Amino acid sequence: MRDHKYYFDELVLGNTLPAVTYSHINKIPLVYSSNNPPHRFEFFTPDTDLSVYGSNNLIIESVSPDKIIKEGKNKLEVWNKTIFKLALKGLVLFPFEKDSLRLGDDNNLHIFQGNSRINISFNVLRVFDGQNTNGIHVTYEDFHQVLDWINISSGAKQKKEIDIIKTKNNFVNEVRFYPSSRTGNSTYKDCVAISRLTSKQLMDIEYTDTFAKFEVRKLMKEAGLKGTANGFYDQYPDKERHYDIRMDPTRRDINKIIKECYTAEQNNKVVFDYRSEEEILSEE
Repeated sequence: MRDHKYYFDELVLGNTLPAVTYSHINKIPLVYSSNNPPHRFEFFTPDTDLSVYGSNNLIIESVSPDKIIKEGKNKLEVWNKTIFKLALKGLVLFPFEKDSLRLGDDNNLHIFQGNSRINISFNVLRVFDGQNTNGIHVTYEDFHQVLDWINISSGAKQKKEIDIIKTKNNFVNEVRFYPSSRTGNSTYKDCVAISRLTSKQLMDIEYTDTFAKFEVRKLMKEAGLKGTANGFYDQYPDKERHYDIRMDPTRRDINKIIKECYTAEQNNKVVFDYRSEEEILSEE
């Protein structure tokens, strides 16, 4: 096995938005074992100062059934641009798919790829995301973020413009509508249902993507959205008829929220950082 050795005074583990933010501000190289960007419907608050990213915070107005919701810039867009800048500066180390990554007892981070091993020694390892790294144990919050992606076949085009439906429930807490990529016509929309579910609920049939579809359809009807138009009523020639709203779940993403990372033994060279990107920005 070929060994390659490197040393860094400080090293960031993870490529979440907090990890990328810390790396960008402090010019610290990062390495990661799993790709973990924000999802496409995460936004900064409108008053967050994004100047450290070299970006202005744009206020986005989303239409809900009862009000206009103001949100800041899309976090995935900021993540993409920032990690690209880090890569250009050579601060994203070994950005290839790895066979495994391990934190050794020798305070080295070992990357295994094929018949090669990369050994990285450090003075400080700042861990934002310890998932899929041998030698680091991870526990998760009770609730997981669940995204059910749904194609709308009848009701994809609406006369009533709605971007978001929010509820007070954990199951289908939020529905986001977005231009469908299936038709090439931006006036047709699909949606994603965002929920907060426990591991036990994920095993329950009443919290499957099928039941999420039923809940989304109910919320759409309550918001005044309808299925595809189907002519007019004979007795009411000015009133349109509509097919029922029809939709099909296509994918479920489950994002476990990290509660704590730790090593089996106390290690003064390993720092676990649980700050959000907003907290990191506010401390700069």
